[in-house]
Amino acid sequence: MMRAAVRRSVVARSSASQARWCGLGPGPTFLFKERYNMTKAPKKAVLYNYNAALIAAAACDGIDKREEQYVLGLGVSQGLDESEIRSSLSQTWDDSKIEATIKAFAKGVTDDAWKGYLIYDCIRTCSADLDYSPEERQKVRKIAEFLDVTDDHVASIEKFVILQDQLMERGERMMKNLSEFVDHDHDDGF
Repeated sequence: MMRAAVRRSVVARSSASQARWCGLGPGPTFLFKERYNMTKAPKKAVLYNYNAALIAAAACDGIDKREEQYVLGLGVSQGLDESEIRSSLSQTWDDSKIEATIKAFAKGVTDDAWKGYLIYDCIRTCSADLDYSPEERQKVRKIAEFLDVTDDHVASIEKFVILQDQLMERGERMMKNLSEFVDHDHDDGF
């Protein structure tokens, strides 16, 4: 039953008309539908502000190469120009500049879910170097404050990121050891 539902979902999402719903290439189209569950992509200016917020969050303790790669990878997959993203990487981000960027971002989105996704991606960016520092945590909370997102919501997203990392590690171990891995904890029909 579960497999049939997954198959129906995959078939429904793969139709040619749905693959071109936002006028972007297959990468950004896939990303916005599958990751953000959005039926309409925001304008590029909104996405550049989104990306700039990620950079601002990570820049507070210096941008590590892994954080830079996360920002570049996400931005390019959203359909943004790599050279413009790199330009933002070299800028200085004080709170007033961050606030202006966040306010411009918030004006450009109609779905509040984007605020949660922004916080999520800020945390992901900041922890790409395997160190979500106190300075970064504080900067993420400042960004959340500009978005009117509560500390409790930020804490929930942080817990989700940790849980997601644990599940990804478990999945990676499973994929590497297919012949040895048997999940005795869960019997969900797969």
